[in-house]
Amino acid sequence: MLAAIRWAVANSAYVIGLAASGSIVVYSTT
Repeated sequence: MLAAIRWAVANSAYVIGLAASGSIVVYSTT
């Protein structure tokens, strides 16, 4: 149970980081 919560938090943090870096790239190229 705890491992699943930890995996979900890490996965969401990865997705948020990916979206943030993607938006930074888009913002810097425009």
